[in-house]
Amino acid sequence: AFNEDLVTLDELKQRLLTARKNYSEQGVKIRADGRVPHQKVAEAMSACHAAGIGKITFSVREAAGE
Repeated sequence: AFNEDLVTLDELKQRLLTARKNYSEQGVKIRADGRVPHQKVAEAMSACHAAGIGKITFSVREAAGE
């Protein structure tokens, strides 16, 4: 999701590129819980890198029921 909107990986990349263009110091917070596959987090990180965003923080929660 991007600002609570569900987006595809391509849409995420495009939105990150636009954000970086408009805000040179743009950072990203990746939020995930135990149900999110590591590959999805890696893809989000890769999209940030492709957009030139190096300031990435993480917010992690336990999956529901754990």
